[in-house]
Formats: sequence, C-alpha cells, structure tokens
Amino acid sequence: MVRKKGVVVNGRFWKPGISHGMALVCLSFFAPASLCAAASAAEPAPIDAPLLAHWDFDSGFAGACPDTSGNQLDATPQGTGHGAIARTSGLFGQALLFTGSHMLSVSEPAMFDGVTALTFSAWVFPTELSDYREIFRKEDGEQRVLFSFQGGGAILSLGLNVNGYFECDAPLEPAAVLDGAWHHCAATYDGRFARVYLDGKEIGAVERPGVLVTGGAAPGCIASSNGGECFQGAMDDLRIYREALTSEEIGTLYASGAEANMRDVPPPAGGEPEIAAARLAHWTFNEAGPYASVYDVTGSEVLTATAEHGLARTKGIYGNALALRGEHAIRLERFGEPALPGLTLAAWLRPSDLSGYREILRQESGNRLLFSFQEDGSILSLGLDIGGYIECDARIETGNALDGGWHHCAATFDGQYMRVFLDGEEIGQLKRPGTIALQPDTPAYIGSSGGTGEHFQGLLDDLRVYAEPLSPETIAALHRDGAAALAKRYEVLNQRMAEVYPANASFAETCATLREHLAQKADWLDDDSVEALSIRLKHDFPEACGRFAEFTGVPPLEYALSAGGAFHEEKAGRLLDLLLEYKPITEDQWRRQSPEDLREWDEADRLRERFEALKAQGEAAQFSPEWVEIIMAAGPRIDFRPSVHEPVAPYIRPFTPETRTLSQDEARAALENDWLHQAGGNPTPERIRSEIAWARDLAARISSAYPGGADFREQLARLDALEAGANALSEPSPGLYFQVRGVKRAIMFANPVIDFTKVLFVDMPFPQGSEWPHETRHRLGYMAVPGGKLVILEGLHPGGAVRQLVPQEPLHGSFWRPDVSYDAQKVLFCFKPHNEKSFHLYEINADGSGLTQLTEGSYDDFDPVYLPDEAHIVFSTTRGNTYVRCMPPTNAYVLARCDRNGRNIYLISANNEPDYLPSVMNDGRLIYTRWEYTDKPLWRAQSLWTVNPDGAQSNTFWGNQSVWPDLLKDARAIPGSRRVMFTGSAHHNWFSGSVGIIDPDKGFNFPNGLTKVTADVTWPESGNGPVDPIESPKYHPSGNYGAYYSPYPLSETDFIVSANRNGKFVLYLMDVDGNRELIYEGSNQILHAIPLRPRPRPPVIVDRAVFPDRMARSKPQEGVIYSANVYYGAPTELRGLARYLRILNIDPKTYTYWHKRPYISTGPVVSAVQSEGVKRILGTVPVEADGSVSFRAPAGMALHFQLLDENYRALQTMRSFVNVMPGESRGCLGCHELHSKAPDTGQRGLALTRGPSAITPPPWKPDTVSYPRYVRPVLDEYCAKCHEGDGKGREVFDMTERPSSPIFTEPYLTLIGRPSWGAPYAPPENPPAGWGIAGEIMVEAYSTTDPEAYKTPKPMTALSYKSRLIEIASSGKHHGVKVDPVNLQRLIAWVDAMCPYLGEEEVREIPDPEFQGVGWLAIRPRIATAPEIIRPGPVD
Repeated sequence: MVRKKGVVVNGRFWKPGISHGMALVCLSFFAPASLCAAASAAEPAPIDAPLLAHWDFDSGFAGACPDTSGNQLDATPQGTGHGAIARTSGLFGQALLFTGSHMLSVSEPAMFDGVTALTFSAWVFPTELSDYREIFRKEDGEQRVLFSFQGGGAILSLGLNVNGYFECDAPLEPAAVLDGAWHHCAATYDGRFARVYLDGKEIGAVERPGVLVTGGAAPGCIASSNGGECFQGAMDDLRIYREALTSEEIGTLYASGAEANMRDVPPPAGGEPEIAAARLAHWTFNEAGPYASVYDVTGSEVLTATAEHGLARTKGIYGNALALRGEHAIRLERFGEPALPGLTLAAWLRPSDLSGYREILRQESGNRLLFSFQEDGSILSLGLDIGGYIECDARIETGNALDGGWHHCAATFDGQYMRVFLDGEEIGQLKRPGTIALQPDTPAYIGSSGGTGEHFQGLLDDLRVYAEPLSPETIAALHRDGAAALAKRYEVLNQRMAEVYPANASFAETCATLREHLAQKADWLDDDSVEALSIRLKHDFPEACGRFAEFTGVPPLEYALSAGGAFHEEKAGRLLDLLLEYKPITEDQWRRQSPEDLREWDEADRLRERFEALKAQGEAAQFSPEWVEIIMAAGPRIDFRPSVHEPVAPYIRPFTPETRTLSQDEARAALENDWLHQAGGNPTPERIRSEIAWARDLAARISSAYPGGADFREQLARLDALEAGANALSEPSPGLYFQVRGVKRAIMFANPVIDFTKVLFVDMPFPQGSEWPHETRHRLGYMAVPGGKLVILEGLHPGGAVRQLVPQEPLHGSFWRPDVSYDAQKVLFCFKPHNEKSFHLYEINADGSGLTQLTEGSYDDFDPVYLPDEAHIVFSTTRGNTYVRCMPPTNAYVLARCDRNGRNIYLISANNEPDYLPSVMNDGRLIYTRWEYTDKPLWRAQSLWTVNPDGAQSNTFWGNQSVWPDLLKDARAIPGSRRVMFTGSAHHNWFSGSVGIIDPDKGFNFPNGLTKVTADVTWPESGNGPVDPIESPKYHPSGNYGAYYSPYPLSETDFIVSANRNGKFVLYLMDVDGNRELIYEGSNQILHAIPLRPRPRPPVIVDRAVFPDRMARSKPQEGVIYSANVYYGAPTELRGLARYLRILNIDPKTYTYWHKRPYISTGPVVSAVQSEGVKRILGTVPVEADGSVSFRAPAGMALHFQLLDENYRALQTMRSFVNVMPGESRGCLGCHELHSKAPDTGQRGLALTRGPSAITPPPWKPDTVSYPRYVRPVLDEYCAKCHEGDGKGREVFDMTERPSSPIFTEPYLTLIGRPSWGAPYAPPENPPAGWGIAGEIMVEAYSTTDPEAYKTPKPMTALSYKSRLIEIASSGKHHGVKVDPVNLQRLIAWVDAMCPYLGEEEVREIPDPEFQGVGWLAIRPRIATAPEIIRPGPVD
C-alpha cells in the first residue's frame, strides 16, 4: 500500500494538482500567462487602423479567448475537441497550440456585416500542412470568408465573395513554413485587389473589383472549418482589420515579430537540484515556446529529443514542464551504452489519464528499456534486459497517481536489484544480478512507445537518467526538494482562500458560492490563486470534480469563473439535450420501449422541467446551486458518444433547413452566378466566342443523334447575331455572356433524352467525426448529422418548384441514396431519424403519402434499390456485424436482400469489407463496388463487381487488379448500352471524384475499357497513371470543380451529376464534351439525383439460391464449385503439377478494439504481413489429371484457393475470394487472374463427369492458423535444444520467445523478415540468421500505386514451395532435423496462409474493449464475446 502524498502548508494538507482528466486543460488551455514559460518581452507593432477583432491569446479564463478589440467577438471552444488546444509561449506573451481535432469559434454570425475591405494578420507555427489547414474560416457556402493553407502547404489562400466566390491562391514552398519557426501570414482586400503576404512580402494578388458579400449563420472559426481542416501547430496574435493595410503596415507587423522569432535554444536552469552522479541524460523541459526540440542539459547534442509536432509547455516543478496529451512522438535518435552496470531514471509527473499503458521513457529493441505506468495506472514498472528482458512491477493505487498532484517517480538498478520509487519511497524491488544490455543506436522515446502508442497524458518535468544507481536517500532528497518548491508556491495562497471559498458546503453549494464570490471580487483573481482554487476543489471533492468535468467538458473552477447565464444555457442545457436526444417521438418508437425505458424518460422529463423553471427565474437564479445539481443529476444518466478515441459525429440540435422555391429573380441570380463561375469570374470576349462554338457543336450533336428530335434554327440564328457582338468586344461583357449562355441552355434542355421534368435528390450536410470522408466510415449512422432532406424538384432549373418529401414533422435526420420504382410511383430510401442511431429503410408514395418503415433495429441499412421482380429489395447493411480490417472503428456493410415489405433479410455477400451502392444493370444483374483485399494490399482494392439479385454468380466486372482509379463507385448502366458510368473516387475521401466510363467489351483492368469523362479532374489519391484515356476529344473544362459525385447517365453522352463548386455540391445537366447547365443548388450538398419518371424494367433473373428458413439458417445447404481447367490462363510451367486444391476461408471480422489501432491501423492485430483476417483451412480436394476440379463448398463463406503439389506445398495462390449461395453451382475460369470471371462451358473435364468431391479436412482438429499453435510447438520440439537456453545455435539464431516491437514477438518477426508496408521491401544488407526464411509474399511491400501489388504472383516463386524454413524442416540436411508429416503440413499451411500471428483462438482470449463512449454505440464492439453470423441468414 502506498501512502497518499501531498504537501503540508500552514498545518493544512494541500495536494498540488487539479481534477483528474482535466489537469491539462486547466493549466494549459486555460492557464494564465504566468503559469506557462516566460515569454519574449517583444510587443506587437501598433497599427492605426480599425480592428474588427483581435485575439492575442494572452488571457482568458473559462475557456474564452477574449477579443481585445472591444467588439466582443470572444472565441470559445466547442464540443469536447478543445482538449486539443493548449496555451504555450508565443512571440508576444502566450500563443495557442492546436493538435488533432478542435473547434474554437466566434458565435456572432454577423461579424462581417458592413465590411467592405479587410485584413487578416496572424503569426503561425505550423507543424504539418496536409490537405487544408485553416487560419480563419467562416463557412457560409458561396459567402464564406477564409484564410488558409491549401494543397498540402503549397498555397496560402484568401477566399471571399466578390461577384461570386473566388480565392486568391498564393503559391509557396511548404518547407518554407515547416522549418520549425514562426511565420507571419497576412491577406488584404481593398475593394479591387486581394493580396496575400508571407513574412512581410507579397506572394500573390488577384484583381477582383466589386462589393464584398458576407452573411450566413455559420460561426467564425479560428484554426478550423467548423471543426474540420484543423490547423496543426501554434498561432499567436490573430487580427482582423476593417480595412486593407498597406504593404508597409504589413511589413511593420512582420518586423515586430521577427525580432522575437528566435528558434529553439538550450533552456535556462529552473532551479533543479544538482546530484553528484554520472548523468547519462537530463531534460529539464525549460525551453520557451512551442518548439519541437527538447535539449539534454548535459550538453550532448545527440541526446536532443525532437517531436514531430510542436510541444506545449506549462509551469512545472522547476521552470517549465511538458504538457502532453493525445498522440506525440518525442524521439531520441540514440540513447544509452551497450552495457551498463547500473542505472537511475527519475522524473516529476502529473498524470491526467493512466488508462492502459503510459510510458515515461521507452527504448524498443531486442534489449528493451522502459519506465512506465501499466494496467490502468495500477503498476509503475521498470523494464530492462539483464540476461534477458524482465520487468520490476511495483503495485500502486491508481487513484493516488491520479489525485491531480505532482508525483516523483524513480527507478534504479545496482547490479543486483531493480527498485521502483514513488514520491521518495521504495514501492517495489526485484533481484536480478547482471549487467544491463542496451542497443544505443535504436531510437528511444520520451512519453510514448515508439511514438505510436501508450502516450503519456499530463505534465512531465525534470526527467533524469544516471549511469549509476542513486541511493534511496538521494531519491528521497529529490522528492523533498520538489515538494518544498511546491510548498513555497502555495504557502501564500492559503491565507487568501478563506475570502472566497465557503466552508462545510456541498459540492453544488461550493461551486455556486465560489462563483458568486469571484463575480464580486474580480480584482482578487491572479494566476496562482486560480490554480490554488482548482487544487482545493479537487482536494475537497475529488469524485465530484472528475464527474463534473466529464459531464461538461470543463473543470468546475471554469464554471466558478464564468459570468452570466451562458454557461448554464450551454452546458446544463446541452446535457438535457443529450439526455433527451433519443427520446421516442413516433408511435412506432414508443411501441418499442420497455417499462424501464418509460420510467427513465419520465425522470428525464422532470429534470428538463427543473431546468426550464430555473432558467425562467433569470438573474435571480444566477448563483443557485441547483444548476450544478441538475448537471450532476443529468450526467450519470447519459451515455456520452465516443469523443476521446475515434470521435463520432458531435451532437447537433435537430433541425431541417427550410425548403423554399426561389423567386424568379433569385433563380436568375443563381444561374448567372454559376455561369460566371464557369467562366472563372471573367467573361472575356474569347470565352464568349468559345461558348458560341460549343453551343453550335452541342446543337449539331443532338441533331445528329436524334434526327427530327429538335429544331435549333432559332437558337443558331440567335448565336450568329450574338457572335457579331462578341467579335466587336475588347473587354469582358457579363451581359453578352449571359445571353449566349441562355441560348446554349435552351439547346441543352431541348435534348430528347431530357424526357422528364422532375428529379429526386438528397439535400444533406456532410457527415462529421474523425476521418469522416473515409470511403466506409462516412456512411455509418454514428457519423451522420441532422439537416438532410429528400426533395423533389419539378422544373429543371434553380427556380423549379421544390417539395420536401421527407423528413416529415416532428422528425429530422439524415439520408443516403434513394431509388425510384420502375413506374415512378414510389420512392425507396434510407433515413436515420435524429432520435435514433441507425439508418433504416422506408418507402413512400411519390406524392408524399403512405410513408412506411420497412426495417428497424440497431444496424445500419442503406442505399436500397428495387429489383425487377418487384418482390424484393437489395441494399447494404451492417447486419453482418463485421468491421473493416484496416480500420477498427468502422463497421463494414455488405449486400443484403429482403422482401418488398422489409422482411426476410438475407446477406447475399460473403465479403468482410464493404459492398457499396448496388444498382440494377440493363440485363437484370446488380453492379456494385466491392472492397476486398485477400493477400493483396489494402490501398487500391475497390473495384466493380456484378452479382445476380439472389447473390449467385458474383463476378469481377472491372478493376480487380488495377490501381487507377483508386475507387470505382456510383456505377450505373448507360441506357441501351453495355457500358457503365461511374465516379473514380478515393479511399480516404469519398467526396472526391472524377467521372468515368467502363466498356467491359474492351477489357477489365487498367487501361483497357476505361475512359475518363471529366478530363480536367485527376483520379483522386492514386493519380492518373501512365496513360489517361479520355472519353471525348472535344472535352473542355468549364470552371473549377473539386470533385464530381453520383452521375446518372441519360444516354451515351448525357448525364446529370453533382459537382463540387467551391466546397458545395450542386446539380448539373452535363455531357461528355464538358457542357454543363445548373439544375439546382440546395441548402447543403445535392447528391444522388434520379429522374422521377417511369423507366424500362430489366429482365428478371430467376433465383438459383435456396434460401434457408429460420429453422435451417445455422446449416445452410452447400453449393458446388467447379472448374474445367484450373490451369486456364496460367503459365505453362505450372501445368500438370497440381495434385490438390486447398480451400481456405477468411473468417468475418466480427471483433474489434474500435478505440485503438496497435499496429498499422489494425486491431486486434492478426498479422505483421498485412491487414489480415483470421484464416481457416477447410481442407483440400483432388485436381484431376486434366486440371478439372469439382467439389461441394460451404455457402456464405469467403473462399480462396491454392494449387498444391503432392507435398501440399502451394504452387500458386489466389488473391481474391469466391463464394456460393446455398444450392448454387458455379464455375471458375482457372486459378490465375480470371478466377472470378464466368467459366468457358464448352470444355467438360474429368471432375465434372462425376459427383462433386467433399472437402478433405487437414489431419488435425479444425482450428484457425496462428504462429503460437502452428509454428511455436514445432520450434519447441525440433529447434529449442540448440537455439534456446544454453544451446550453441542460440548465438547464431536465438529462437527464445520474447517481446519484439511493436506488439509481436521474436522469432516470429525474424522468420517473416519484418515486412514493410506501403513501400518496397528492403532487407538488411547483412541479414541475421533466420531472416525471412518463411518465404511468404510481402503483401504490403509495394508503393501504394504499384500495379504489380495486385497481380497474381508468378507460380512457384514464393510461399512453401520456395520456403527455406520448409526446406530446413523437411530435408533432414540441417543437423538431421526432419519434422514429422503432420507438423510439417501445419508449418507449410502457416507459410501458405501468409504467416499469420494470431488465429481465432488467440483473438478470443482478448477481453471485450472498454473505452470512453462504448456504451453509446448502437452496436457494442466485442472481441471475446463477438458474435458469429452465419450467412446468408435470415438475419432480421
């Protein structure tokens, strides 16, 4: 048992610290200036110009960053993300340090009203500039105001609306501002010119005369765009002026900061005690500012640690301390000596979170060194390699270390004993005679494990390492010295406390009284007193302080320092909103409530009534303790959404934007604004003449395609007249340009393919939450925000009559892609009500009547389509309960089919990864996007597949072995054609894309059969590839569009499509030549538009699947798989060698950590080779002499195959999966690249003349493949005698089982050769013995755009056939070792399964995860108790 530590001041017990979980916030983000490092004495230059706002970031309690201009545009953090904002030393006093996700906003929406000119000025210290990083942004669509880095730091941009939205993009070199120094960024607009400045010099300008237009309800955001595109790094002295400063004034602002802009330098002493002992290293952390370097004060340059990003520093025990939170990587390139007879590690720490493992110092190598908190703060551990790795684990009480106070942690080794100390007292020891072994050239990390995990959270000061053991007395003296320094700081504060702090009061009474007293004694506040009050509150109410902070996101002292009723409205009101967020509204929702649910809703209503009654009292209740009582009563009743790890979408108060038909003038203005955008805001005479030429070509194309379908004589004559006017122009003419565009628009809409007047679409906001644009994560219910609507537009123009189909009062919510029945009388759609967590399927009549919910439950169902049989629906669903293998917090969704009424739901896909956006082709098959990576890299594995409506005959359509485009989605068949239109999008940004067409008659992998329609937009993420086939040689760009989305083909040349115009998707009619006309722009993003008209019904494909009923669903009928020739398409050297076909299954990944990714974005981690699923060897079937094979296969499983020789060694492996539905018979075209194409039925092999074979299981009990069960026993039986313990072979190749970075063991990593990910594999120049002898395929060892990574590997070049490990185990040539046949076959199976580390048996030993927000998720993530879903179901 460890005694609680603290400091006695004037006879009273004081613990220097603050509330658990919020210490970092209070003393970093909200810390006043004197609590942080001493800042430069520099002062910003005074400029005689009217300020709109000025945030100096030097002051502000209660979360606010006051506006010092006097205009009351204070900025406050929103949601829970402000934990990623910290104060640190700046150029002028304090600065803000931004990391991760955050939102700091000004709530006044009219802040720019009346502004005709402006200037932005800020000092920034960026630590990374990927994609977009905002300095300031007010996101009001076309009227946005932004100042940001773009293009990965290649652009500094000012964005404004002057005659339409435009941006002044100034080019720069990212390295110029990522050099570890402060930089001055400025931008001005004076009514004519926009200018951008960097470090006092103009770097870009655009002439744009006109009136600045601003407006909208969006908040102004410092360093983010509504919590996205978050700036990473430090920011100081942000100013907005109401006029354009001159270049000289910009230079003056720069010069005042340049004098103080010193790079990081060795820190001054902070009064740290000196010890007469040999120091290996000593980091005091007394550096000023956000600099990334941490200096070793012994003077060793090699021991200077460097972080990837800026580091926050705050007041420590001596001088400054590091304020660490979130992810960080403070790296030492080398550390230590090869052998040390003794060692001491010592540091002062103030933890704010000890969940899991939290490192103080760690060097990960074969000779690991660590000093860390473990097992949720219950252990303080010293780990060393002393004749083998060992840990001295000292037990502590988690609450002691998390009491909000500073604690001194130390550990020593004296050649005999390892000892651990806490607050000067020894708390653990372990005898381990010997010498410490280290690998000095291996990087070490302060506060993390390899910079990738186990990050220390809290304050860290005075970290020392000695090359000898300090005595227990010296350790105690170090603790006493620090405690004395703290006591001195707090001694004076005790006398002042009684003036404001009430005695013998409850927590709620204390907070309320303290708030009232502080409001009356504003002059009483100083920085140290604020800190002391926080400590006192935590000391008196430790549990209540923690819970208050958990419920409100801020410590109770912040409440006490707040003024007025804003805190009550924001925090208490928000808690009541969260408490009632999922309260039932509809009769169906109430019907699903249990008696316990009804009781809880009644209690919640009573709390809301108390809140409203208190609120009605106004100022009279300002200091009532009942506010805190309500907070403390509401908080425990709420399941808070995940916000710490993998945050989901934040709570947004439900609403639906108004659906309103534009007036004639408004519609005309919208058209003209769009036409100007297409001309780049500059309708020059050249542009007008080009538009005339394009209009004539358009008329000629339509007339040629549809003779007699349209008469364009009047329009062509009008163009002739307008051309004469254009030829006389010498300067831009918006008026003439608009006339030309009007004629061209009339021609475009006279096209006979426009045989409809109504269109259905979704008008919706983007999802929110971490990684929300990801190809899978974006679509899930927990990423959705309300504000969406399903709309019918009648009249294909911006002024068309709009009718909101759903949501219908009182619901609000979110949507994805809808569908229209073949007779256009009904609409099928998915909808997530605002008071539920998942998407469900609904149907409604096109006139708005007859709304019917089809599916319900905790799983997401979306993107439904009507099937031609009119009896069934196909959609995507998470009911398979799987998670994306390379993204643990992301539910996968696969294809399902149900009856038209939503019943009898069957999974018709065997995929683990997602199946996206099915649509019905002209021949009745479904086409969809399938993401699957079976023994191939995870990057570019999203191609187009087809399947029958019953799930039978799944076949690759195009791109299964292609890199370009990255992701093919939105696939729809072109009417009357075998070709398919699609969007080429991106793995990590679903909302990027370029439109393309696939012709399956010309090929099924890049570049064959592929053409790009929108030729000016690069395939996102993967780039364009070595060639870029274009659909139309006449294509012309028309305006700048960031992306295209959900094209709907009307003919071979015409389509409707959403296009990203200045950050907002609007709807166009477009053709393959680049002509486009605006149809509609909405409140948010217009997506998934479909003509509301009858359409031809494709033929019905008769079911082949035999769907089991509920009684038989656990044992669905088998199917049959056959091939007339497994050698079809294979190299000649393979022919005749195969004796068996091995059938493997990758189990669905129904388990997940959700909240963490221990290795390369996976978790639980199954393999070091690839982002792997658990593999199961079902067995083998014989391959006949003519290469034919036929066998019974289990239904609903992802199966992949390997050709084996007579010794069961893999000759060739398949890199995709096949599946059968119950009762289905399907063929495969060889086992090479064409395995998932329809077979050649003209050849009939020997295997097809008899009944299908049964699969012969392997000669061991059924299990999954893993290193501990397939390899380790073989090593123990046949290798350990020589290669472990005292064996002579250990010096050559040590096979002792031992931990190895980051989460695996040796010799596993040596056997597989430590594979690389996302880069070509480069083995060591002189690899150690045993290196890579397993011989697996290095699946991920390619650049992310290398097409070789996706091709079928050449036969007999890898795996067990070429494995040195198998040769050693089987030949008897290695010291007579010859492994028995069964174990040899297991070893072969392990190599051919690509050397997995864990199987299901090991994974199931991992407990179900617990993390912040786990109870909120609709589907609770599990591991040990993860479900097994037998497909196809039924699963409803």
